[in-house]
Amino acid sequence: MAECEKNISVLKGIPFDIDAASLVESLRIRAGSEEETTFRELVENARETANPKAIYRTCFVDCVNNDEVTIEGVRFESRLLSKKLHSVGRVFPFVITSGRELYEYPLDRTDFLKIFLWDSLLE
Repeated sequence: MAECEKNISVLKGIPFDIDAASLVESLRIRAGSEEETTFRELVENARETANPKAIYRTCFVDCVNNDEVTIEGVRFESRLLSKKLHSVGRVFPFVITSGRELYEYPLDRTDFLKIFLWDSLLE
């Protein structure tokens, strides 16, 4: 669902999922350990708590030169961006977040393992 205000669109109701198995592996958490149980509980809490949102806007490319691009009066110095946008008339800059709810989650600040694991989910 998108809401529009002054050419900015807000998207809500974005599905949120975490690949817990990949994170367990990348964090090197032992299978069947107490840490894995704690982590999987935190993953479930994150799935229930997250409220992802995105905002985007349609912008028009003013000028493309060899190593710079101007988009609605804002100049970007980048050869790669210039190459990618050389035949493009509009772009859609965006910001997406899992929602402030995850950052405001009531976590026991004395449990350093939970803090570390929760922060790992937010990355």
